[in-house]
Amino acid sequence: MDEIPECHLICVVPRSTEDYENLHRDRLSEIPSVTQMKMLLSLSTVKEFHGVFLGE
Repeated sequence: MDEIPECHLICVVPRSTEDYENLHRDRLSEIPSVTQMKMLLSLSTVKEFHGVFLGE
């Protein structure tokens, strides 16, 4: 992924745990420059994000 030279945080909201597993196993872990990944799992939504209001 040449368009991403460096990444410190990515938020992924998969449709299912199977989708997440496939993304992790088949895509993210196959990127040669990725040396480590850490997963944080949220069990419920505290507040949904509906976008940012940028003005008029």
